[in-house]
Amino acid sequence: MTSNKVMESMIQRIDASPKGKAFVLSDFADLGSYDAVKKAFSRLAAEGKLIRVHRGIYQKPDYNEFLQQEVALSPREVAEAIARAYGWRIVPSGEAALNQMGLSTQVPAVYEYVTDGPHKTIRHDQFVIKFKRRTNREISEISPKSALLIEAIKAIGKEEMNNEIRAKMMRKFNQAEKKKLLKEAQRTRSWVYEEIKNMTSERTF
Repeated sequence: MTSNKVMESMIQRIDASPKGKAFVLSDFADLGSYDAVKKAFSRLAAEGKLIRVHRGIYQKPDYNEFLQQEVALSPREVAEAIARAYGWRIVPSGEAALNQMGLSTQVPAVYEYVTDGPHKTIRHDQFVIKFKRRTNREISEISPKSALLIEAIKAIGKEEMNNEIRAKMMRKFNQAEKKKLLKEAQRTRSWVYEEIKNMTSERTF
């Protein structure tokens, strides 16, 4: 496919996507060579059809008339774009996990993620993202929903867990997901597994 054809195909895909969507080079790997896609990204950014957010990450413009400014990508969207670019599996950790689970409204100073990729710190204009290496059995071999809950439990800590928190967590899981969670949690720390056994029982909190 020629460079012009690559860019035309990219434009079609971008136009069909929602405003504000994040893109990385690998999202268009099926359309042409790495160099062709990279050059097209640069041209589209120069023409204002895309906004460069970070190295290798671009965003479809999403201008907010009320705020009179572009709506920026959230830390979560940036982290997910980076993971997609490198082919990593990531799960929110610490305060980011509690935030995503709806257990905290606190804005983290640093957004932490566990990953099957390497340790890496990304410093953005408005926030910092840290990726922390974990073993595959804690990341790759567990479904995203189960992994998120496990990280949220770890973030709260053994002594701070209570029935109100347990009830909030379990409201996000149906019966089939609870069974899957219980099976997958066998790979995590013993006290976390005991918590999950307790939460997935027939007991009503």
